[in-house]
Amino acid sequence: MQIFRVPNAEKTAYHDLLLLADEQWDMVETYLGQGEMYVLREEGAARAELVLTDEGDGLAEVRNLAVDPASQRRGYGAALLDYALRRCRGWARRLRVRTGDSPLTVPFYERCGFTQIGRLKDYFIDHYAQPIYEAGARLRDAVILEREVPSGHAPTRFFTADLHIGDQAIARWRGFGTDVSAHDDLLLGRLERRLQRDDELWILGDVCKPRVEDVMHLRTTIPCKRVNVIIGNHDSRSKFVTAGCYDTVEYYAHVGKQRRDGYRFVLSHYPMLDWDRAYHGAYMLHGHIHSMPSYESSRARHDSVPPDREHGGMGMRGYNEQMRERACRRYDVGVDANGWAPVSVDDIRTFFGGDETWSAAHGLPVD
Repeated sequence: MQIFRVPNAEKTAYHDLLLLADEQWDMVETYLGQGEMYVLREEGAARAELVLTDEGDGLAEVRNLAVDPASQRRGYGAALLDYALRRCRGWARRLRVRTGDSPLTVPFYERCGFTQIGRLKDYFIDHYAQPIYEAGARLRDAVILEREVPSGHAPTRFFTADLHIGDQAIARWRGFGTDVSAHDDLLLGRLERRLQRDDELWILGDVCKPRVEDVMHLRTTIPCKRVNVIIGNHDSRSKFVTAGCYDTVEYYAHVGKQRRDGYRFVLSHYPMLDWDRAYHGAYMLHGHIHSMPSYESSRARHDSVPPDREHGGMGMRGYNEQMRERACRRYDVGVDANGWAPVSVDDIRTFFGGDETWSAAHGLPVD
């Protein structure tokens, strides 16, 4: 299952799905352009959609939610509502929905944690040219339901690498055979579950097929507002620049200040032997080598795994653990080494231990 944001230019491609929830197209047009639209896909097909709008003063509203009739009762609607709640964190306090007074829809929203707060009398009579029927009865009033948006998420900086979206050779190497879609859905699903709207993501190379349309489509599937790219050997910088939807596109970067943030990360697609302020405890983050954890459980999704490499190269097991044992703050953020998911600043710093651990290992102060 994959949920992605639909660009404005492509929203009308889901015309039929939208009309399942709102039968009058001119009514759909009143909110479609100003809202964010999300589509849930599984096995290559669009199963459900949701349109979310910002109503101001901390209020978000689900203006349209529909599930394809052949895909109903599989939890897709609830999954999109849960996704919408997570997208609202950091900017909305309440999530609202307006729906017909129907035994099919009102109980569904109540099961999803919404509470009725009012109704708009004769809403469907006054606003729709044709009668609308649901569960054998004509809709008249609109029921308004709301629920609080869960709080407690602070914006977080994440890192990942070596997604290789659409790469048949890597999908096969990772044990997916010829099923590239399953490979892509797994990786994009892990991004969707880990990231929230106010987070920041750095992708350290080997992102996806180097076509502008692929680069742009990938951006719509990443839920956070800020996405930065470090170019890898399978990437084309010009395609990312032409797409124009990524915050930065670089070959090398560094983030964080040790005195202010408690860390400094040097970022490159390739691992470095030495890096800026390594002597003072800076971390070197990279991808490229497709290392894997020393334990087997992270590969349980696969029928087969790549051969082990003991001394380096693609498929080497336990690389990050070895770096930790040697008190070397170099870390492979690639998906193969991290359960297919991005890793956060706190994940990496916790993995290596505190500055005292590093200082004791090297006999040097960390400034």
